[in-house]
Amino acid sequence: MGAPAFAQVSPLNPDPCGGATQGVSGGTALKSAAIAIASATTTSIVAPVTGQQIAICGIWLNSVGGTSTIEYGTGATCGTGTTVMTGALAAATTLSIFPTRQSVFASTPASQRLCILSGTSTSATEGWITYIQQ
Repeated sequence: MGAPAFAQVSPLNPDPCGGATQGVSGGTALKSAAIAIASATTTSIVAPVTGQQIAICGIWLNSVGGTSTIEYGTGATCGTGTTVMTGALAAATTLSIFPTRQSVFASTPASQRLCILSGTSTSATEGWITYIQQ
């Protein structure tokens, strides 16, 4: 594992989350996904769309016991080409990230799935993300 992969944003669209209002950002819908993980596992949060990247605009995450990481890859649960996007989020920690002016927190390369890995002693991870897929 190398350094976390943060905001890989195209120079043609430097801020896909910018200007998000009423669920639309630059003509692209701002979406959300619930996170409800009951045990230690890798869980798909956002399915890939061929040729599109997933830009995370905001996230609220709470893990109880163990650690969690946000990652991307291919396969049903990011099992191939897995790349960690965050460091380990410690147990009993609530992560809230809402960048100012709706900017990108992190993004995947095109055609990748977004997943959360709940560590071996994690009893529950819950929350939600807002994102744009384009």
